[in-house]
Amino acid sequence: MQTTLSTKPRVCFVGIGNMGNPMAANLIKAGYPVAVFDLVRGKADNLIAHGATWASSLAEGAAAADVVIASLPGPDQVRAAMLGKTGILSAVCPGTTVIDTSTSAVDLVIELTKFAGTRNVDFLEAPVTNAVDFAALGRLSIFVGGSKACFDKHKPIFEVLGEKIFHVGAPGNGATIKLLTNLLWFVGAAAIGEGLMLGAKAGIPLETVWEAIKSSAGNSWVAEHDVPSIFAGHYDPSFSLALCCKDLGLVNEIAAKQGYSLTMGGVAKSLFQEAMARYGKDAGELHVVRLLEERVGLFLRPPKGVPVTPIDVPKERRQPALMMEAREHMPQGVAENYRYWGDDKTVFVESAKGCRFTDCDGKTFVDFRLGYGPIILGYRDERVDRAVVEQIMQRGTLSGFATALDTTVVKQIKALCPNIGKMRFANSGTEAVMGAVRTARGFTKRDRIAIVEGCFHGLYDEMMWKADVESWNPKGSTAPDVIPFGGGIPQRARELVDFIQLNNFESLENLFSSRGDTLACVAIEPIIGNCGSISASQPWFQKLRDLCTQNGTMLLIDEVKSGFRVAKGGAQQLYGIHADLTTYAKAMGNGYPVAAFGGRSDVMDVVGSHQGGVVHGGTYTANLVALSAAHATLKILAETDALQTVDRVGGEIRDLLGRVFTAAGIEHAFAGPPAMFGIHFTPTVPTNYRDWRVTNSELYRQFAWKLIDMGVMLEPDSREPWFICEAHQHLDLGWLEDTATKAMKAARAI
Repeated sequence: MQTTLSTKPRVCFVGIGNMGNPMAANLIKAGYPVAVFDLVRGKADNLIAHGATWASSLAEGAAAADVVIASLPGPDQVRAAMLGKTGILSAVCPGTTVIDTSTSAVDLVIELTKFAGTRNVDFLEAPVTNAVDFAALGRLSIFVGGSKACFDKHKPIFEVLGEKIFHVGAPGNGATIKLLTNLLWFVGAAAIGEGLMLGAKAGIPLETVWEAIKSSAGNSWVAEHDVPSIFAGHYDPSFSLALCCKDLGLVNEIAAKQGYSLTMGGVAKSLFQEAMARYGKDAGELHVVRLLEERVGLFLRPPKGVPVTPIDVPKERRQPALMMEAREHMPQGVAENYRYWGDDKTVFVESAKGCRFTDCDGKTFVDFRLGYGPIILGYRDERVDRAVVEQIMQRGTLSGFATALDTTVVKQIKALCPNIGKMRFANSGTEAVMGAVRTARGFTKRDRIAIVEGCFHGLYDEMMWKADVESWNPKGSTAPDVIPFGGGIPQRARELVDFIQLNNFESLENLFSSRGDTLACVAIEPIIGNCGSISASQPWFQKLRDLCTQNGTMLLIDEVKSGFRVAKGGAQQLYGIHADLTTYAKAMGNGYPVAAFGGRSDVMDVVGSHQGGVVHGGTYTANLVALSAAHATLKILAETDALQTVDRVGGEIRDLLGRVFTAAGIEHAFAGPPAMFGIHFTPTVPTNYRDWRVTNSELYRQFAWKLIDMGVMLEPDSREPWFICEAHQHLDLGWLEDTATKAMKAARAI
């Protein structure tokens, strides 16, 4: 029997956008007294015309209702509307039921349910799925989490809104189910585009391809509902890319909290983020298919596709204006020398996420430079950033005193690196090396240090000397001159520094026979991060270790680039050779400024404020922003398969580049591990810096610049490796191979 209007609960509907408006309209048609509220009053005009009343405020509408229903864009809006002094859960009367049909976060649902309970208010999550047209027809699928008794009480309301109603149990289960269905939707949207493209490129009529899909195991709701939008080229604007990216972020977060990662979810998230970066946050979800169309050069329009005709729309670039302004305030217009690539090529970054960044002119790059290696997980990794924000908001950033976190992070490092007995922190690799060299001198009571040609140990005077292989004649009989990196470095800084060749036993023996009793330390990157990852051989490296031990010289292994990247225990784990002193930075904090140096306990104990102790300090040393980032990053690296993923993806990228070079007839060799591999256009792997001098570095430079033009960012100098991060697992390797093939063809044509 139909209930009368007076017996139906009073409903306040909050959020009357694309989904909320037709849902509220159906409740009005079913005879429910409905008040509506939205931040934009104009959205309610059609509902008011059909009998709804307007709530002048969120609190007023909630206080007068028996049932409050919300349909909001995402967790941020849900939290803002539900909580606070004027929020729904504070304004409603005890005994009221609040139903949230938004796609929310599991943790937030649980939090809201608990808060509602403290006010004797029932809270049901009820995320909905299916498109706007289904909302208008009252045919939504609804996943209700929360009290079964409350669900049964309000089932008549749900039956007005949808035709498939599920009670899914505990609060949070509804969000999980809704998000996993959206995951399948978004993955399906990307996949249907690829399926259609395969048929179109084969010359099959697109209508035939579509009918074949619908008549096979490949059929899906996406195929039934979305393909007409693709064929029409309007890409279904009913659900925005911003909402897609939000939901994909939430579903990947659920998996991460459960202790694993989503492969297809990660790929989909990356694709939708790229589409949003290109077309804007309000573009429809099927723009992920347009992304494919523009990459392939064929619009999916019946009968067999329409070639994409690029329209050259002049666009004013922001880079020249930014460069001009920056030059007025900074030397060369940059904050440090290595960011200057010329007035027209210097890159200004607007935003970065995962393995990509977007520049000031809206161009998106897949990044293999990664800030010279710090990014090991991906830009703006939520796990690390969340820990940093929590530290800042709840405990602070700097006190000038010790904290328990200091010891916690050292213990994390010691668990991964058995070469560490004790440690001190620093803010950069340069500072870490300075501290380590000073410690070596304090322990040995010696002054001289030795550096391996091609290694880079930071920007301070003694370390800013290099073998000038660029001006060296490889066919001559003399060694390269040793020159300073630039101006402002006094000649006396050179007087205590010796140089040796990597993997040259004679050079090594000569060093110790002439300097053995005066050498405080030998500094080395076993995998040279500024020389294309050319690496020490096992026998030579072991000989260096043995000679340092025999002569009382500290072996200082600089793992600023290799540490926590090439293995959990760094290069020393790969070689099984341990240092007396080690430096770390970069990947240690996934982009946050943190570094450290440490080693044998007896060596490190010379550091301190005791009489004659080595001085080490710094106002920002062990600041809590840096340490919270290191704590989170090291925990991820220790407890997940992140580095295995980095190695796997790095190997796959190295393999595809090898295919590109082989197909082009280019002699090539890869150096170093997959996480930071170097490319050398030469038939054999170089064994030292002088060998690099005779590689075809000019071809590499041209190849690199063509890649950059095509959206692949790397250093145009073959001395800089390709750095891989965990987020590269979501990269389209087929696209990368195609792009590298085109770049090499263009480079060889120069």
